[in-house]
Amino acid sequence: MLCSGFLILVFVWIFSSLRKSPMDLFPEFSAKKRHIHDGANFLPEYDIQKFEEYTNLIFNESDIDIHFFFMENAGDKTIDEIAVEKVQELGIGGESREERGVLLLYDVGGKKLRIEVGYGLEEYFPDAFVGYLVHDHTRHFFQRVMYPRG
Repeated sequence: MLCSGFLILVFVWIFSSLRKSPMDLFPEFSAKKRHIHDGANFLPEYDIQKFEEYTNLIFNESDIDIHFFFMENAGDKTIDEIAVEKVQELGIGGESREERGVLLLYDVGGKKLRIEVGYGLEEYFPDAFVGYLVHDHTRHFFQRVMYPRG
């Protein structure tokens, strides 16, 4: 996930340079909010802190709201339903006028990944690219990588 997540962060950062806002000059005024939600204790704390730094830097520079959500088990709901709920619940992309948000939701128990892309980023992350990333890359990555829990 770290490799795929980092790849997505790099793509977002590259594409974000196409659009600047006046707040880029004063990043200290941008409100920081949590972007890494690890309810499954999937990531080591050090990685969470680093991802928070990266996602806040990206948000301050480009107004792109990236969130990672790790859950223990999806339960009775599909991962698609949960992804839509989390985007609304967390207000992902809501601070921007064009819904420039991305949610990477990983069900640790079910080993399923869902990437939800806001309307303002669909031209950079079309469904075909997101599907390719999920089905052809992250599935294999998650099969090999095991993180210590707790």
